[in-house]
Amino acid sequence: MRIVLISPSGSVARALAQLQTSHDEIIVVSRSAPDAEITSIPIAPRWHRATQRLEKLLGGSALGRNLQRLSPLDAGLRFAAAARRNDALRACIQRTDLIVVLERDGILTGWRAAKNWAPAHARAVYGVAPAQAFVTDSA
Repeated sequence: MRIVLISPSGSVARALAQLQTSHDEIIVVSRSAPDAEITSIPIAPRWHRATQRLEKLLGGSALGRNLQRLSPLDAGLRFAAAARRNDALRACIQRTDLIVVLERDGILTGWRAAKNWAPAHARAVYGVAPAQAFVTDSA
């Protein structure tokens, strides 16, 4: 089974320990290097100094964080846009059986991947528990 883990932060070691079996091929999609030795596809959203300063300013209050989530500054939206431009990710998703989204900022990326690029038999889930259930049922 071919599994794609979408984790923008790269924190996948715990999920790998719970998911991996000897016959699975797992690939990680993240902004930074994964915290485990595994094949990964780096996604680099466009970052600008002005954007980073504005994010820091907005992150200081609940109202600012909500405003950021509703704007083009949203980290999940930027990650999804960068993923859409990545040909290696698209090719990987076209051959996958399961897409597992591990973080909130990866949900839009996972949804778009499942809807636009994945084969008809592929499934997309949010979290490790549904992924474990799918892997168990498929075995």
